[in-house]
This record gives sequence, C-alpha cells and structure tokens, in this order.
Amino acid sequence: MRGCFSKVFLALLLTIALTHSSAYADEFRAFWVDAWGAGFLNQSQVDKLLGVVGSATQKGDIRNANCNAVIVQVRRRADVCYPSAMGEPYFSGLSPSDFNALQAMINAAHDTTGGKQRIEVHAWIVVFACGTSSYTAPLFYAHNDPSDPDNYWVTLTDEGNYTEDKALDPGHPKCEEYLVNVCMDLVNNFDIDGLHFDYIRFTANDQGYNPTSVARFNQRYGRSGQPTYDDELWKQWRRDQITNFVRKVYAKIQATKPHVKLSGAFVTWNPSPTSSTRSAFQATRPYYDVYSDWDAWLQEGIIDMAVPMTYYNYSTYPNDYVKWMNFEKDRKANRHMIVGPGIYLNSLSNAILELKMTRDPSPAGNRAQGFCGYSYRVPYSGGTWANFAPTFVSEVCPTPDVIPPMPWKTNPTKGHISGTVTYAGSGQWADGAIVTITGPENRSMYCDGTGFYAFIDVTPGLYTVTVSKTGYPSAQRQVQVAIGQVTGNMYVTDLVLGATNQPVITNVGASSVTNNSATISWNTDQPADSRVEYGTTTNYGQTTPLDSNLVTNHSVVISGLSQKTTYHYRVHSANANGSSTSGDYTFTTSGPPVISNPQAVNVTSTSATIVWTTDVPADSRVNYGTTSLYGSQVTDSTPLTSHSISLAGLNPNTTYHYQCVSTNAYGSAQTADLTFTTADTTAEIVIDNTDAGWSNTSPNGNTWNVGSSSVVPKIGTNYLYASGDGSLTESLSTRKCRWTPNLPTSGYYDVYVYYQIGSNRNEAAPYKVYYYGGSLTSIQNQYSTTPNQGGWFKIGSALPFLAGTLGYVELSTLSLDTKYVSADAAKWVLVSVADFTPPTMSFVTDEQYTTSTNSLQAWWSGSDPESGIQRYEYAIGTTPGATNVKGWTNAGTATSVTISGLSLSVGTKYYISVRAVNGYGLTSSPVTSSGVTVARAVATIAQAKGYADGEVIGLPPLSVSAAFPGVFYIEESNRTSGIRVESTVPVSVNQQVQVYGVLGTYNGCERRLTNCKVVTGSMGPAIHPLGIITRSANTNALNPYTSGFTGGIGLHNTGLLVRLAGKVTAVVSDGFYLDDGCKLSDGSGTLGIKVWTGASGSTTVGSMVKVTGIISSRIGTSGKLCPQILALEVASP
Repeated sequence: MRGCFSKVFLALLLTIALTHSSAYADEFRAFWVDAWGAGFLNQSQVDKLLGVVGSATQKGDIRNANCNAVIVQVRRRADVCYPSAMGEPYFSGLSPSDFNALQAMINAAHDTTGGKQRIEVHAWIVVFACGTSSYTAPLFYAHNDPSDPDNYWVTLTDEGNYTEDKALDPGHPKCEEYLVNVCMDLVNNFDIDGLHFDYIRFTANDQGYNPTSVARFNQRYGRSGQPTYDDELWKQWRRDQITNFVRKVYAKIQATKPHVKLSGAFVTWNPSPTSSTRSAFQATRPYYDVYSDWDAWLQEGIIDMAVPMTYYNYSTYPNDYVKWMNFEKDRKANRHMIVGPGIYLNSLSNAILELKMTRDPSPAGNRAQGFCGYSYRVPYSGGTWANFAPTFVSEVCPTPDVIPPMPWKTNPTKGHISGTVTYAGSGQWADGAIVTITGPENRSMYCDGTGFYAFIDVTPGLYTVTVSKTGYPSAQRQVQVAIGQVTGNMYVTDLVLGATNQPVITNVGASSVTNNSATISWNTDQPADSRVEYGTTTNYGQTTPLDSNLVTNHSVVISGLSQKTTYHYRVHSANANGSSTSGDYTFTTSGPPVISNPQAVNVTSTSATIVWTTDVPADSRVNYGTTSLYGSQVTDSTPLTSHSISLAGLNPNTTYHYQCVSTNAYGSAQTADLTFTTADTTAEIVIDNTDAGWSNTSPNGNTWNVGSSSVVPKIGTNYLYASGDGSLTESLSTRKCRWTPNLPTSGYYDVYVYYQIGSNRNEAAPYKVYYYGGSLTSIQNQYSTTPNQGGWFKIGSALPFLAGTLGYVELSTLSLDTKYVSADAAKWVLVSVADFTPPTMSFVTDEQYTTSTNSLQAWWSGSDPESGIQRYEYAIGTTPGATNVKGWTNAGTATSVTISGLSLSVGTKYYISVRAVNGYGLTSSPVTSSGVTVARAVATIAQAKGYADGEVIGLPPLSVSAAFPGVFYIEESNRTSGIRVESTVPVSVNQQVQVYGVLGTYNGCERRLTNCKVVTGSMGPAIHPLGIITRSANTNALNPYTSGFTGGIGLHNTGLLVRLAGKVTAVVSDGFYLDDGCKLSDGSGTLGIKVWTGASGSTTVGSMVKVTGIISSRIGTSGKLCPQILALEVASP
C-alpha cells in the first residue's frame, strides 16, 4: 500500500505542477462593475448582482460565483449614483433618476442573512475627467473661467486646448481640495469598504498646462515661461501633483475611517516592463507618458491596494500579460497587489486562463493577493455573465474564500504624521514649504498646493516637525507617535509660518550655461550679499567666494565645470536683518548632443511632424524624401532639447524616409534612416441595392427585377431594373427605390450613382437627390449602343448633408422612355466638413444669491457636435431674457463668467441669459438662469436681525449648532447670537456653513431665514451649550424687528444652544415641561418651560433631567408668545 500511495502522491504533485495554481491562501475575488450599462442602475439589477436583502437564498451573482468583493463605478464623469454632498448630479440611466444605487449595493453586499458572505463594496470614481464625447459635467463649466485663476481648474495641452475628456488639473490647489472633498464625502457618509481611483492620470504627455500649475512650477524652480512637455523636471512636477492628491486622500482616510481601503485601477500598457525594478517601471508609459507613478505610491504606502488594469488579449499578447503580472507581484512592497485582467478582450477559455494565472507565483516566488476581472457586464469577448459563471465557478472559484487581512490596518506597527501649513495672518496655504521630521526616522517633503504634507508609516517615537520656507522663520512642533492613541495612528499636526524681515530671494535661475561654466542670478527684496553652493548632488560640496557687496540683483559665475553634467545649486543672501537660502535648483552643462526617441507623429495624408530629444540644447534639421537619398530638408536654428519639425506638402499613401540631425557648438549627432507612411485620402460611403440603406419605395408594393448576369458590371452580387412608365405621372406600375446613407459628419458631399448601360436601357432615368435645404433632379441617359456597360456617374456636386440618415437618393421609372431603368448603387464622397444647424444651450445656472454689488457669476452648458461652439454671449436683465442691465457680450468659449463693473442693487433679482454661436456663425436660442438676488452682506447674526422681514441676507461661514428635519440652527462662535435656518440641505453639527436667505419671523418672535442657499464646508469650531436657567430663555425684544416673548426679560437668547436642568412637571404628546424653580408659565396652568422632543415618553413626571437644546418659540394659550426648548439631548443631571 505504501508503494502504491507514493506513486499516486508523486503523480498528484506532477499534475499540480503542470497546472496553474489554485488559490493558495485568502484571496480577494472581485469584478469591476461599470455604470455604462446594466449592473446596478435600478433595484432589480442590484438584487441580481448582490442578492436580495433579508433573503438567505437570493444571494446574487457575485456570491453565487464565490467572490467576495465588487468594485462599482459610482462616479463616472463628475456625475454620481448617490446623493452627493458636493452637489454633483445623478448620472443618466438610473431608475428612478435619483436612485441611491450606492446605498442599495451596500445594503445588499453587507447583508449576512442566513449566513450569506459579506461582500466588500469598493466605490470606484473617475477622478479628473469631466466629460465624454456626448456629455460634459456641470463641474467643468463651473470652474472654467480663465479670468479668475482661482476658478479655472481645467487642464490644458501645451497648445492651450482642453483635453478630450474635459479633465480638471490636479496642479490647481482649489481643484485638489475639491476632489479630496469628493472622496471624503464618500468615505464619511457611506459605509463603503474601499475607495477606488480610475483615470488617476493624465491622458497624454502634453497635458497639465493649467496656468496656475505652470505658475506654481515656475515659482518652485525659479523658471519662467511655459515648460516644454518633455522637460524632465516638468514631467516630475506633473507626477507629483497626482501623487500629492493620492497622498492627501490616503492621509485623510487614515485620520477618519482607517478601515477604509484606498486602491486604484492603474494603467499598464506597452511596452511592458523588462524586469521587476524601479527603472523598468520608469521605462513604461504609466510613468513617462501619463505621469501615474503608482509604483512609487506602493513603495511610499499611500495606497492600500493596487489593481493594475492588466488588459491583454492573451491570444495576441501573452508575454506582455505575464511580464506585467510578474512585475506587479514583485513590486507590491508592504501593500496588496490585485491583478486586474482585461477578460473582456478574451475568449471564454482565455478569460478563465488569465484569471487562473493571477495565482501563479512570479519567477521570484512572489504572489498577488487576488484578482479583479474587467468586467461583470462583459466577462469575455461577446459573452454574458450567465454564460461565463458556470465555467468560472467550476474552474476558478469552486468554493468561497475570505479577503486577506491588511496587517498595516488590522495590526499596525507604524504611525503617520500629516497636517496643513498656512501663513500667519492670511491663513493661506503655504505651497512649497518644506516640512522635515527628525527622530527615529528623518524625512522631508514639499507641502502641496493646499499646504498639505503627510509622512506615512513612520516608526513610533518622538519627532520634531519643522517647516521652513525662504523668507519666513521656521515653525516647529514635537509629536510623540504611538500606536493606538489616535484614530488611524494619524497625528494631525498643523503649522503656521510667520512673517520676517530677512531678505526674500526670488527669480533664481541659471543662464549662459556652457560646457564648463554657468551664471547664477537671483533677486532679493532688499540689498544683501551673494554666495552660491553647488555640486553634483544636493550635498553640494563647493561654494563660491562670498561677494559682500549689498545688491538686489545678484549674479555669480561658476567655472571649472564638467561637460554634460547636472549640477545642483542653491543661493544665499544675508544682511543685517538676517539670512535666507533658496531651494535646490539644477542646471546641466552642455556638450555634443546625443539624439534619442526620434519618431514621426501626427501623420496625415499630406503632412507629418518629426520629433526627437537631445540631452543638451542643439539646433534641428530633418532630411527627408521618398528614398534614403532624401533630397529635401527643414531646419530650425533655435537651440532646443525637445525638437519638432513639421513636414508639409507630402503625397498621400506614400512612404517617406527621414533623418534627424542636431548640432551645437560642441558637436553634431544624426539618426539612422527612418520611415513613415502618409495616410490614404479615400473617404466614401457606398450603398448597394443589397445593403440595409437601400429600400423599395414603390407604390402598391411593386418590386424591381433582379439581374445577376456575370458579364454585366455591377456593385455587389446583383442589380435591379424595371421598365420605364412611358409617362411622368405615377401609376399602379411605377417602381421607386431609395438609397439612404448614414453619414458620419455634416458637410458637402459629391453624390454618384452606379448603373448599367446598354441598348435596352432608359435614356431619361430620373434620379432625385434630397439634401439639407433642398433637392435636385438629375436625368441620366443609361442608353448605349454597346451592351453590358456600367460605372459611377456624378449626379450632384458639393451638396449639403446633415450627419445621419436625413438625406438620400431616389430613383423611379417615371420616364417617357419605356426601356429599362437600371438601379444598382449610390455613393457619397465627402468634399468638406460643414455645419448647418445652430448650437443648443442646455442650461444656465447662477449663484441664487450674491453679496457683491458689482459682479455676478454664471455657469452654462452648450453643445454643437458638428462645428463646435465658437463663442458664447451673455446678457443681464431684471426680468427673464431681458438685457436692460448689460447687453449681449462676448464670453469667448468659456462656460462660466464673472461679470464685473456692474451697478447692482441689494434685494434686486437679476437674470443672466446665454446664447451660443457655432463655427459657422449660427446662433442658438438663449437660455436664462433662474435669477440671482443681491443679498445684504452682514458680519454677524445679530446684525442680520437688525433688518426687517423680507430683507435678503448673506451671512459669513458659521458653525451648525443643531439640526432637525427641515431646520437647522447656526450660531456665532462667541455664543452671542443664533438663528433658525429653514432648509433641507443635510448638515452636521459643528459643520461650517455659509447661509443666504430671506429674513422672516417664526411664531411671532423668532427670526429665521427661508428660501435659503446653504454652502456647506468642513467641520468648524464646536459650539458648546450655554448653561442658563429657564427664566433666561424667556427673553426680551432685541430690536424693533426682533420681538421678545410675552413678558420677556433680559438678553435676547432665542436661537442659542443652551443647557438647563430641573424637574419634569408634565408630560405632553410631543415632549414635557421642565421647571427649575423659576416658575415660568405659558398660560396653560402648567409650570415650567416647554421642552419639545417630538414624542412623549422621553421622561416621567417628577424626574430630574438635564436638557441640551435650542431656545425656540411657540404660541401658547391666548396667543401668548412663549419660549420652548428644541431638545437635542435629555439626560439625568
């Protein structure tokens, strides 16, 4: 038996070795569920996906497949499937249109009725993109004002164009702040298990040119002008902006809900990595092309889980799939790696194979923690979940499994330090300040654009946190990092930089850089001396002699340098007021150029652009021609490192040879012979009589004869014919047919028809072309003495057609000739693109309220898919559509505007109308906003109460003191005044809100704001209850517009958060009465102040209680105005 068992055991081992690994441990098993089709758009889809809540048997597709997580797309293009605290709209396709799909999925996924497995829900958001080809989110239009840098968040290409996906720019601090708040809305307000980034990148290497980001870059590195897209420092800057956002979200989650996992769908693409090293990743497109440095995020620990989109058709790219998987498994650092195969690209068998391969170890023996397949909706090419699931369960997941724990979350041994650095006085973010920690570990980093910094995974112990910036004295705090003492072990440490009189260094730069010298220059705001440290590392090592001349314009020459070497430097200036040191800067000495990355881009039928880079500045020349002898050249003498030469006047569909040459004072370099091929110009649409675009339009269902003679020329397999009527009047024997193309674009088209020619063919075949705006008839002579002829014949030149199927060609037998009319095919050839329809305006929104008396803001959306919108025009009036305040004004292509120089009246409502003009000068109908009312700006609640009912008021940001259904209260931080706000906007106690609204009076004496605009913010200073006796709640009038209670005395405390204690004297249906010996009376015969709780039973008569709540008002017996407490808490004293 033992010998037999050994043989069987060895055979089993061999079988296991020859097959892909089964799950070897706990495994994350998930599918991406996108929002562009069926999946969770209504409750029945959620039930199918994740099961029915409360049912032990209806488990849903995910549980039935033995998976344990879903990554669900809850934010597409700044539109969402949950109630957004940021005001982002619900996306299309939901049923009902405000279906809270996220909450429905959480409920179903977390339901464990009958022992059902709990499914993790990871909320997938597209981060920067705001649009598709057919939709642009309001968010894009709301922050797209070039005249207002703080509100111009869009990313631009190096040529100043929007990106195709209407992306926002992470290099704009206000944009970063907003997107972080989007993330934290999901984390704080929903019981999600994870937050999942998508499109956490640029979409091309020439993006990121938001003016604010460029200005910050120049300020940081002492540059000026616009950096070239291939400037290595500029590339790193763009990587850093995305990294800063990821780091901030990770730190914020850690400080609030540390169990929530942060992950992302990260791009891979080709070229695939050649090894599992940092340098190999830097040679892939995520790093060098779209600036998504997810490998560094793993190493830093600012994501919990990477889910790289390893999207490869295994039958075509098996090696690339394996290379990326090996890299992923080897480079996961101290975090989790989930392989994300693009199973939708594969056959069923290869989809299953790719999923099973996620369990294979890399050659180094490393494994992933699971898989996430893309996608639930298309689990393999052309397949459905119903056809996929049986094979998946049988071969990949025959039994359930649990998600592997994350030790850094479940059993942490490291802490974290983060915070925001601001400037004293202004409170503005200290962009670019350097924060250093010293202690058990020493680290430093720049603050991002919002002044934020975070050090993740630091060894516990005592740290000194120092922030410094040139021109400011350093600020410092000590932090004792321990495990288990604060939420998420995140020690939030904010710092403030104060002003100083020491010299301020600006405009640091290197010029006149040769192969052995450079001139360093800078400015100071006051006379000071000059000195430069320099070297090949940031340790410098060499210093120029001190120039003790006190100047404001500084210039120091460094000589004796090595050629083609990068040098670091920093400058020092000092005077009697103190000393200052700049940040680190670099320059590279010159030398003979070396060419890299030559390629032909933007190749059309008649043009191409040749680009390459050199390691040092040099001129540009391209030799080109149809052979390797070239014969033509284009040159540019400008010294550059990023070279671009445009070639024009090329022939279509032709292969060209080219060579790049660069020369400078130190030498020359040239490439080998390279080639590219221009595009073909052919663009035509042919509709044959056998195609779907052909239709028989004959009366009485008459049919055409079908001919298929092999000797007759034709399009397709056959042609049609019928005898001419011998009449121009339609009869029962008339034949008609129609060719209808589906044109891809509006424009001018030449129209051709194909027909047979012969001795039995009609001499007057009547074709009619129906185009945009008209029609024409073309009589074609199909007769010829030579039989069996045919061909294409033009029947219309440069006729206007709209995109789609509105135009067509029709042929009939209405001819005086009775010979055969031949019908075969029609053809449309695009001559030029054009636009014949005006644009449309979708909406115009305004501020609802403003406190400005000289400016208004508006946001709008318009579209014109044919020629695009050339400009928008806006006007302002005091009635809808009117222009009496400001006539029609050109807004360019901006989709938002701040209109300055106005003279506005407080209390007046103004309407903003917008119309669009397209590239062909056609103007849309105008759309008008709902109206914005100029509110009176007040500094305090008490000041607001000094105005009469009906006055429109704008308050500064204040903290919420209490919240009830449909009502909340705000209060001054010094507890001097509070007010009732009637609004359904969800708010939290102690949250900062800015309220605009119409003043009114509630129950005779309590002031309130109605018809409100509420701008919610972050958590503000906590409002603590004011301890009072009941008599102090029965307050006197504040002013002629703010009455007191009947018989009231003392200070006006209505609207304040208070705490009082006493004995319950009576219990009523919606609360109770409380008396503390003051013996207040509302005329009902019961002593004490009324406490509203919304129900009876919260206490009993004779009980001693402590009540925390708001002093409000009620109308008692005989119309007496009485105070009452809106209770937040009733407790024992």
